[in-house]
Amino acid sequence: MQNGTRELKLSILSQINQVVSSLLHLEHALEELTLSIINGVSAVDCPCKPEQAAAGKKEGAAPRTPAALSRLDQVELNEVSAALERNRWIKRQAADDLGLTFRQMNYRVKKFGLERMVRENRAREKAKA
Repeated sequence: MQNGTRELKLSILSQINQVVSSLLHLEHALEELTLSIINGVSAVDCPCKPEQAAAGKKEGAAPRTPAALSRLDQVELNEVSAALERNRWIKRQAADDLGLTFRQMNYRVKKFGLERMVRENRAREKAKA
């Protein structure tokens, strides 16, 4: 009986994991849709098309260059960069400034390939202090 209970628990945990993953994808899609509505980006320009989402999810994919960014992504990159500068490259403070969670800010920093820039500017800020 314990073996059956263990398998049931593992099955439930696996299903919960799938639901959480689906919710995170939905959250991201809703964020992008909201930004597109706010910034007046049409559905044609929306970067959340399935083929673009699949291309962006590849492991080890290089950060996208500014020329390859959609208008929405460019707006988002500008806002994230500006918030990081305003907050001395402290991601947690920049996230609060933008009304994002720390996890969402980390996602955007990785999405736009800003990790090195954050690290270097953070080191400069520490050296000034």
